[in-house]
Amino acid sequence: MTYLTKNNCLLILLLALFTISSIGGCGSSGSDNGNGQDNPETVSMEEASRFLSMATLGADYEEIEKVAEIGKEGWLEEQFNQPIGYNLPFTLELIELAFRNDFEEIHTFRRYSWWQQVMTSPDLLRQRVAFALSEIFVVSDRVDMLANHPEGLSSYYDILLKNAFGNFRDLFLDVTLHPVMGVYLSHINNKKANPEINRFPDENYARESMQLFSIGLDELNPDGTVMTDSKGFPIATYDNSNITEFAKVYTGLVSAPAGDLFPERRINFIDPMVMNEEFHETGEKTLLNGQVLPAGQGGMKDIEDAIDHLFNHPNAGPFICKKLIQRLVTSNPEPDYVQRVAKVFADNGSGVRGDLRAVIKAILLDKDASDPAQPGNQKFGKFHEPWVRYVSILRHFNAATPDGYYFNNGYLAQFFLNQHVLSSPSVFNFFLPNFKPNGIIGENNLVAPEFQIITSSTIINHPNLIFIMVFLGELLSLPDFEDRDGTFFLPVNNAVFDFSDEIAIADDPAALVDRLDLILTYGQMSDGMKQIIIDAANNFEDPLLRVQTALYLFMISPEYVVQN
Repeated sequence: MTYLTKNNCLLILLLALFTISSIGGCGSSGSDNGNGQDNPETVSMEEASRFLSMATLGADYEEIEKVAEIGKEGWLEEQFNQPIGYNLPFTLELIELAFRNDFEEIHTFRRYSWWQQVMTSPDLLRQRVAFALSEIFVVSDRVDMLANHPEGLSSYYDILLKNAFGNFRDLFLDVTLHPVMGVYLSHINNKKANPEINRFPDENYARESMQLFSIGLDELNPDGTVMTDSKGFPIATYDNSNITEFAKVYTGLVSAPAGDLFPERRINFIDPMVMNEEFHETGEKTLLNGQVLPAGQGGMKDIEDAIDHLFNHPNAGPFICKKLIQRLVTSNPEPDYVQRVAKVFADNGSGVRGDLRAVIKAILLDKDASDPAQPGNQKFGKFHEPWVRYVSILRHFNAATPDGYYFNNGYLAQFFLNQHVLSSPSVFNFFLPNFKPNGIIGENNLVAPEFQIITSSTIINHPNLIFIMVFLGELLSLPDFEDRDGTFFLPVNNAVFDFSDEIAIADDPAALVDRLDLILTYGQMSDGMKQIIIDAANNFEDPLLRVQTALYLFMISPEYVVQN
């Protein structure tokens, strides 16, 4: 077999464009329990598979069976109580091992740790939500200082994991105080103004903490739609003077004292930044809507008050909830959907604001997520994010290594897909939430964020990557752990798919395609597309080749690439 041609891949893109804009979703109907949420009773295998496509980074057949048996809400409650698969402990273990072996190239260790947790940890929902949060609260290893400190990036990702089901206010504060964010958006060692030497507080974090992390650029209605003035123009949430005032708040943060593992390092990349009051601007700060922070109350009190101020802003709920819906469920959520979830953000039912556990539950159990096929709804769905597709195929078919270690540096996949977790080209993520591709989607005033990284190259590269994985068995980008003596101090081995269940039914291509349809497209693949795949699989007598051919065609089909 040969790699797909450029013309074939461009055809797939056109088909995907048509599908995302013309199919309103064909999910199995669910029953509304009166509060916009799906009934928690057991569900069909198809419903379970579709639910897991939103709630995980890939789930196998057995996980689908579990959801079908215990129901969506039962599965969520089980996941909320799973132990957290943190990244930092394994990263530090690798670093210590490298130091003992005089191995200095440690920059990829945070990637190995991320892959180890994603492939082995049972906290499937938390790992999915943390990945979504990493595309909102963006930091990146494309900053050399961060790339060279893998312990910092692992520690940062762990605060996303820790707070994924916690309170948004705590998450926001932890992000603000983390040294990785301090380096990335340059508010570490941010000093108060000294006009005599033309020094003024850095405004980078002050700006992005509002624009990207909490309230956005424009005032919002409770349903996430933009408020307008009497002339129909959007009403700005803040101006340059507000940025200047918030920048004063974020002065005085410096690195915590060095830890035992890295006593020689100038910055402690693991522990939260601490306040140096000598560097902090002590005067009054005027925040939004005239709220004033009093002079002399202390730097950390200023920061906590500013975080509370943004957290309690009316925009915070609809702004953050819409972003999470876009990352997990659909690119163009109905305003009513956003409003229902934002209402939960405002009050979880027990008087608590910002409860992310309640928010995630509301997003995934909402009737629009469960049954988008409503009259007139022709805009539901999202382009299946390339990185999620890559991770999902490994998890769908239980990719395993001989010793259980997944030392995947991810560079091959990143080259093909323009994505790797914590490797965005800018603070605006790999793609903007309001990106409108040219053509029928943009013409209908819809957004499709993931299309921003779909180019004439990546549209070819993704099928090629799938080909390499499925037919050549190269699932991971393997590291080189060779030390000075020419020996390996860590195991190096590839992962292999477990196709045993698929091979067992490969003599019946229709049954094989039905199984893949359930796992990959939750029983929604059209009869015509299924027949094309059945006919292609019938060209091979070898059971493995039949499975590989069918899987490859599923993975590159527009009906899989577009998540409905």
